[in-house]
Amino acid sequence: MAKTPQYTDAPSLRGFDKFAKGVARDCFSKGWTGRISAKSHLILRSPDGETTVAIAHANGSPRARGNTLAPIRRWERTQRDRTRPGR
Repeated sequence: MAKTPQYTDAPSLRGFDKFAKGVARDCFSKGWTGRISAKSHLILRSPDGETTVAIAHANGSPRARGNTLAPIRRWERTQRDRTRPGR
C-alpha cells in the first residue's frame, strides 16, 4: 500500500536555489504547505488544495521561473476574485 505524502509548512529547503527558496517562503506565508518528492522536487499545495506546484532545485532560465510562478499567480488571482464583493 502506498504511503500518503505528508505536507508541512516547513520542509527542508537545503540544496534549492535562491529563487526556489523565495517562492517557497512566500507561499508558506500565504498558507501553502509542501513536501519533498522522491525525485527531490519541492511540491507545494495551496490552502484550498486545488493548486499544486513542483519546483526543481535549480530554476536558472527565465522560462522555467515563469512556468513555476504561473499557477501561483493564477491561484492568487482566484483568491482575490473570490473575496471581491458581488462575485
